[in-house]
Amino acid sequence: MSTRKVQEVFGRRASFYVDSGVRADREVLDMVRELCSELRGRKVLDVATGTGHTAMALSPQASMVVGLDMTREMLELAGKASENSGLKNMHWLQGDVNLLPFPDQCFDVVSCRRAPHHFPDLGKAMNEMTRVLKEGGTMVIDDRSVPDDEDIDRTMNLLDRLHDPSHVREYRVGEWKIAIQEAGLNLRQIREYRRHLPLTSLTGNAEPEDAREIERTVATLSSDLRRRMRIEEIGDQISIDHYFLTIYATK
Repeated sequence: MSTRKVQEVFGRRASFYVDSGVRADREVLDMVRELCSELRGRKVLDVATGTGHTAMALSPQASMVVGLDMTREMLELAGKASENSGLKNMHWLQGDVNLLPFPDQCFDVVSCRRAPHHFPDLGKAMNEMTRVLKEGGTMVIDDRSVPDDEDIDRTMNLLDRLHDPSHVREYRVGEWKIAIQEAGLNLRQIREYRRHLPLTSLTGNAEPEDAREIERTVATLSSDLRRRMRIEEIGDQISIDHYFLTIYATK
């Protein structure tokens, strides 16, 4: 998908992300902040910041936080939210992860949350984020993932692609380990976790025909796969496991 198309998709959906429960998940934001460690006097770059949940969570302790995203509408909402919260050390910048507009080694911390599964070239993005990170600096990535299960991998990536045409791939832990190593980073920790969410988390913001295809796909899964993915029906609501991981690495 082209950069222009991605901007159009996320521009239309920008307001949805402001109140998104997944992106505003306080437990996960606290975990990201914990892994970023001591932030006093440190400069932070939050890549693909969206409407700024992670950047604003890191702001109170850091000396400066730059939230970068390619979608103008997202940044406008992030700017309004940070202004309303009285955060004075934040800067919002439109830009592309594949060509970060910063010199080498200018940030102490680089964070990136719920975005790498959209990156068309994960390796190139990782190299850029590593380039702008200082020696000894910290990188924390939180993203959607898939377990080491071919059926779940295939199904979740299909569902997410229907939910969002800018989706590229949710990666397994093993794939992330390779990406971290190839970027020249030192992997310190990977934490895996799940969220059991209503199917509307996938259909609610999708195009109508894609939402119907998500529902059809889930309805036709085998009973064994439905069990492994914890697909449950209570009344008229279907819920399903979503898979995530958080990575802590240093340069």
